[in-house]
Amino acid sequence: IDQVVTFMIAGHDTTANALCWILYEIWKHPEVEKRVVDELFEVVGGDVDRVPTYEELGRLEYVTKVLKETLRLHPSVAVLSKRCLKQTQVEGKTFKKVKRTSIPSHLLPRHVCYHNSTTPLLTS
Repeated sequence: IDQVVTFMIAGHDTTANALCWILYEIWKHPEVEKRVVDELFEVVGGDVDRVPTYEELGRLEYVTKVLKETLRLHPSVAVLSKRCLKQTQVEGKTFKKVKRTSIPSHLLPRHVCYHNSTTPLLTS
C-alpha cells in the first residue's frame, strides 16, 4: 500500500511540477508562445473543445521541443544519487566504496561543458 501511495503522489507531483514550469517558460518567452499557438491551430484547428488525436499530437514538433527543453532546464527529480559498490576512478577522481555521491540534477543541463549557453533553446 505504501508503494502505491508513493507512486501515485510522486506521479502527480512530478506532472504538476512539469506543467507549471512549461507554462512559466512559455509565458516568459512570448515568441515561443506565438509559435506554440500557431502550431496548435495549424495541426489541431480552431476547435478548442475537441480533444486532439494521437496522430495530431505526434505532429506537434515544436510543442514537443518546448516540453523537452523545459524538462531539461527544470528536471522533476531534484537530486541524482548513487552509491559506489567498489572503489572507482572516473576522470581522475576517486570514489570510495559505499560513499554516496549526489548530483543536483538542475545543474547538469545548465553546465557550460555540456551546452554552449545557459539560455533556453526554445527559439530554434
